[in-house]
Amino acid sequence: MGTNVCASLSVVLWSVVMSFSSAWAAQEQAPERPKLEEPTSVTPIPAEEAFGVTYRYWSASLRGDVQADKPGVPGTDVRFAADLDLDQAESFNDLGVWLKLGELGTFRADWMFGRFEETETLDSALTFSGISYAAGTQVRSHMSVDVVTLMYEHPLLAPPTPNEDLALSIELGGKYIAVSSKIRSATATEEGDGRGFIPIVGARASYPIWDSVWIQGEISGLGYADNDIRLRAIDAALDVQAAPWEGLLLAIGYQFADIFALDRSKSDEDVELDLSLMGPRFSVAWQF
Repeated sequence: MGTNVCASLSVVLWSVVMSFSSAWAAQEQAPERPKLEEPTSVTPIPAEEAFGVTYRYWSASLRGDVQADKPGVPGTDVRFAADLDLDQAESFNDLGVWLKLGELGTFRADWMFGRFEETETLDSALTFSGISYAAGTQVRSHMSVDVVTLMYEHPLLAPPTPNEDLALSIELGGKYIAVSSKIRSATATEEGDGRGFIPIVGARASYPIWDSVWIQGEISGLGYADNDIRLRAIDAALDVQAAPWEGLLLAIGYQFADIFALDRSKSDEDVELDLSLMGPRFSVAWQF
C-alpha cells in the first residue's frame, strides 16, 4: 500500500516537472514581443523673436518741380534741375528699428532725412510764394525731405531661413512726409512746404542666390486726398544682401521714391510738390 502511494506521488511530481519544462521551453522559443514605447512629451520650438537696428545711406538724385501760389499771385512751375540746378546727388540718412514677434510678424519704424542745396543764377524769371525773381538773379535754393515710416510686416511664405527658399510678406502701415522748399536771394526769402500722413500697403520678397547671400525686393505706396490736401507716395527698392556672420546684415542696392503733395489747407498759400528721388544705397543692420 505504501509502495503504491509513493509510486503515484512520483508520477504526479514527474508530470508537474515536465509541464513546467515544456512551458519554459515554449517561452524560450517564442519570439520576443516588441516593447511599447512610452509616450514622450514633445517640447514645441519657441517662436523666433528678435530685435534689430538699421542704418542706411542713400545717395539720392532729385527730379521734379514745385509751385507755390499766393492769393492773386500764381506761382511759376519751378523745375528743381533745370531752374535751380538741384540735380546733384546728395546724402540721405535712414535710421530704423525693427521687432520680430515670431509668427505675429515684424514691426518696423524708421526716419529718413536729407536735403538739397545749391546756388544758381536764374536763366529765366520765376515767381515763388508771391515773390518774383528776375532772370540773372542769383538765388540760393534749399529742399529738405523728412519721411517717418511705421510698418507692420506679415509673412505669407516663410521658409526655415531667409536664404533657403522664396520668402514673401505683405506690409501695412503709414508714412508721415514733410517736404520744404526755400528760395533765397539778396533781397527776399520765401518758403513753401507740404506735409501729411499717408496710409501705405506694400510687399517684400527675397530669394537666395548664394550661400548666405540673397536678393530682396520691396515696393509700397498709396495716396490720400480730401478737399484741401492730396498726397501720394511710391517707394521701391532692390538689394543684394549678405550675412557674413550671425547677427550682421549688409546690403547694397538701388531705391526709387516718388512723392506728390498738394496742400491748400493754408489760407495764405497753396503749394504743389512733385518730386522723385533715386539712387544707390548701402545699409548695415544688427540683430540683437
